[in-house]
Amino acid sequence: GVYLPQLKWWYGDVPLRDHGLSASEGRLTSPLRDGTTAGVIEYIHHFFEFIPEEEHGSPVATAIEAHELEVGRHSYILLTTSAGLYRYDIHDVVRCVGFEGQVPVLEFLNKGAHFSSITGEKLSEFQVVSAVRDSFRELDLTIDHFTVAPVMGERPGYLLLLEPHTAGGKEEALAVRVDARLGELNCEYAEKRRTGRLEPLAIREIPPGTWDAYRRQKTAQRGNLEEFKQPCLVGDLQFVDRLLTNHRETIDAK
Repeated sequence: GVYLPQLKWWYGDVPLRDHGLSASEGRLTSPLRDGTTAGVIEYIHHFFEFIPEEEHGSPVATAIEAHELEVGRHSYILLTTSAGLYRYDIHDVVRCVGFEGQVPVLEFLNKGAHFSSITGEKLSEFQVVSAVRDSFRELDLTIDHFTVAPVMGERPGYLLLLEPHTAGGKEEALAVRVDARLGELNCEYAEKRRTGRLEPLAIREIPPGTWDAYRRQKTAQRGNLEEFKQPCLVGDLQFVDRLLTNHRETIDAK
């Protein structure tokens, strides 16, 4: 969804219908309206249970059924499918935004693995995407591929990795806005920034072609172009070093 403004630039103000949340295990939601990613669950084909986000990973986590969801709450999906999967933890985090009759309407937030918590800030990819997208829009910039990754100096902090010219010369303003927006979306991030446990988010320009080299590397490993998704947030302190090393090796190989 972060790239939808570019789609409008090419095709104009046409109706957009999201395809819904789906995976190789099965289709999970079907949006019924344009302009939203939220959709009703595929209750005809599958049986859904949910674990509240704050209880995920606990040996005594509560499993609730679809009709017990609360609007605004975040949950992990447990999927039992007509193909035979039983209570499968697909590691998708969703938010209930309402109901169609008795059927919950869910929007996908992020994969459960796409979190970063270096000092307890518990950043999610959904929060990062929201902060970056809002900041690009406020500065009238066209968003492009990006990743936010943690780094360790005297104190830990986060880098917004962009290829040159993406920020259009507004790097400082963009970094300030993304940092502030993350604090608005995540009170723990705001507290860690206020107390100095986290450095302010900074922008780091990476060499042109870095994202293309990264995509080709990951695609070669999996053998499937369609499965590659640009990570908008990683929680690995070594990610930046590995990314740049991979780019240098790709250049040397040429």
